[in-house]
Amino acid sequence: MTARRKEKLKQKKRTRKKQISLEAETQRKEKGEGCRCGFEEGDDSDPGMNRTAAEYKPRKKGDSGIRGTLVVKEEDVAAFVEEYEMYAEEAER
Repeated sequence: MTARRKEKLKQKKRTRKKQISLEAETQRKEKGEGCRCGFEEGDDSDPGMNRTAAEYKPRKKGDSGIRGTLVVKEEDVAAFVEEYEMYAEEAER
């Protein structure tokens, strides 16, 4: 197999991988899944955070490197700070 043919096959694989990832992304958008952080909405596996109150803004065209922005409401931050302070007090004892 010539070097030119090998390069052509590599390029074909790259475009196929890109196409597959684009298809997967469009399927996620159609289903309404925006966040790829690993937590489902309403998942309580992380006890300090209320995932249902967080809103996910999907990436806009032209943003570089950032997949998305997680917007957390003030109540969530206040609850997290209270819980953190409680753990800090217990650690001091």
